[in-house]
Amino acid sequence: MSIWTGESFFWGGVIGSELPMICLLLLVILILVFHISLRKKTQKLLQVNGERLELVLEGADLGMWDWDIPSKSLTFNDRLARMIGYSLEELEPHVQVMEKLIHPDDLGRVRSAMKAHLANEIPYYEMEYRLKTKSGTTIWVLDRGKVVQRDEMGKPLRASGTFMDITNRKTMEESRDKLDSQVQYAQKLESLGVLAGGIAHDFNNILMGILGNADLALEDLSPFSPVREYIDSIEKAAKRAADLCRQMLAYSGKGKFVLNEVDLRELVHEMSHILNVSISKKHLLKIHFPQTLPRIKADPSQISQLLLNLVINASEAIGDQSGVISIVTGVMSCDRPYLRNSFLNEYLSEGDYVFVEVTDTGCGMDESTKSKLFDPFFSTKFIGRGLGLAAVLGIVRGHKGTLRVYSEIGMGTTIKILFPASEFQGHCELLPEDKKVPCSLTLPRKTVLVVDDEDTVRHVGRRMLEKLGFEVMTASEGREALEIFKDHGDQIACVLLDLTMPFMDGQECFREIRRIRQDVPVILSSGYNEQDATQRFVGKGLAGFIQKPYVSETLKVKLLEVLAP
Repeated sequence: MSIWTGESFFWGGVIGSELPMICLLLLVILILVFHISLRKKTQKLLQVNGERLELVLEGADLGMWDWDIPSKSLTFNDRLARMIGYSLEELEPHVQVMEKLIHPDDLGRVRSAMKAHLANEIPYYEMEYRLKTKSGTTIWVLDRGKVVQRDEMGKPLRASGTFMDITNRKTMEESRDKLDSQVQYAQKLESLGVLAGGIAHDFNNILMGILGNADLALEDLSPFSPVREYIDSIEKAAKRAADLCRQMLAYSGKGKFVLNEVDLRELVHEMSHILNVSISKKHLLKIHFPQTLPRIKADPSQISQLLLNLVINASEAIGDQSGVISIVTGVMSCDRPYLRNSFLNEYLSEGDYVFVEVTDTGCGMDESTKSKLFDPFFSTKFIGRGLGLAAVLGIVRGHKGTLRVYSEIGMGTTIKILFPASEFQGHCELLPEDKKVPCSLTLPRKTVLVVDDEDTVRHVGRRMLEKLGFEVMTASEGREALEIFKDHGDQIACVLLDLTMPFMDGQECFREIRRIRQDVPVILSSGYNEQDATQRFVGKGLAGFIQKPYVSETLKVKLLEVLAP
């Protein structure tokens, strides 16, 4: 055997014996190469996916958080840090950071919701709350998250989630809620105003019988009659009830306003004595006003009632304690944002407004009390006994003004009333002063037709007119009045016509009377106020208006205005 043959045999033997080991080595090398390649691909894929996730989060405007629960490590992405004005390096990766950032008023809610989710009581964690930014402001966020890892016992190990800045949405919701609240409040005022006006009308008809009969009885009684004082008391009570009806009409914003140029500063000064005697002796009244103020077009008697109501309310708010009530007048320029945050802000124009502020050092009010402040018969001290501030609201509305209320518990209350100083845009006409008719004039002996659906009003009207020397015809509704007028129209010198009647109301009856005879004077009589009752008769030749309840002297003056040559 040659050496080559021997060598070949040797190497062949060696290779043959080591071959499995070499194959295994090659396999390991291949696996390592594949693993390295796979890891690189995985790392690249993770990097790409990470970049995509960051793009998605950025595009969705989302911040991200990741919480290692056992270690209390809490990490954020850069978007979340920028959302609250920090750099990522400034935020310590610890759960305590969030407790410092969450608004104190919201922290309890957030803790409760997260605790419930960690205990697996709710499948997801989702909360809206405020975060404090680096600049000291707050933003609203929607925080959504979920436990993504638990151990075999169900104990939470890791949770992740996102933040969305919802500040703009919250601002819009608050504006919408405020607008809805204002609309609902306006609707409530409108409904209560209609109710108040209707009650005042019906009540005035009833008072017509009480006050009218008391007035007639007093005319027939001897000054020395022992029953005179009782009837005097009845008359006074009826007049107080009539005053309450006028307040109800004022609350509805449709009271009778006789508008004049008014200097609010002078009016407050003139009322200082009556305001002082209307409050407790423990309370000090302070009045501050500038030397001059623009005038407003207003009814002085209504503004006086408004001031009196405000001061009495301020005194009641202070109670039995010593305190101070301040009245301040002035002028200010009001823009739309300011007016929008006031009561009765509908259709108000920007411009100069004359204001009067009444401030007390009383107990103040919470938001719930403020929301009911102008409700009829509402009081925090005792059962509500009247319209009070509700009438104030109606007077302000009737003058196309507005008001604002500032109050905090323990800090007192300020009610600020504003009236337009520019050209008045109200719905009330500027009425002339009452005509001064000498009551010594003798009324002509003529026939008057009284038209009213209330038996008591017809009876009292007949008695008053007969005492004044008139012949009287009566009708219970419009159709009957027309029949009488057709038969006796040439004898009738005047018609005293009710507005609200069944079958044919005063407006329709007036129109038909005018078709029969153009020159007959018609006096409208109603439990509603003059502006509300006569607006449908503007330009149609109505001779006059008399509001129920009235007494003989009032009726006499009105007839002298209409019939005197």
